[in-house]
Amino acid sequence: MSRLCGIIARVNAISGEMLQVVRQRTWSGYAVKSSSQSAIAGVFSKVPDPNNDLDEDAVRYWLLFADFYQWPHVIHFDSIEDLVDKMLTVDLDEISRRMARHNQQVRQQIKDMWSSILLNITRFT
Repeated sequence: MSRLCGIIARVNAISGEMLQVVRQRTWSGYAVKSSSQSAIAGVFSKVPDPNNDLDEDAVRYWLLFADFYQWPHVIHFDSIEDLVDKMLTVDLDEISRRMARHNQQVRQQIKDMWSSILLNITRFT
C-alpha cells in the first residue's frame, strides 16, 4: 500500500504542472521550459506542432505515438480512482512476465533482422 501512496502522490504532483506530464516529449520540455512552437516550421499544416507544450490537442495527438501506448501489457488508467483500483487488482508479477516475454521476442526479431541485413551486405562487398 505504501508503493501505491507514493504513486498517487507523484500523480498529484504531476497533474498540477499544466500538460507537462511527460516532460521528455519535447526538447523544451526536457529543458524544463514550455514552448508553443518548434524552432523550425513544420511541413504539414494539418498536423499539430509536436513541440507545442501549451496546446492540449497537440500534446494529446503526439502522445498517441509514445512508446507506452505502443507496447503491449502497459496498464493505462483514466483517473486516480481507476489507478488505485488497478493497483489493487492487477497481477503485476504476471504483467512483468508478459513484458519480459515480449521483450525477448522483439530482441530475437531484431537480431534476426540485422543478421539478415549484414549477411546481404557482405554478399555485395
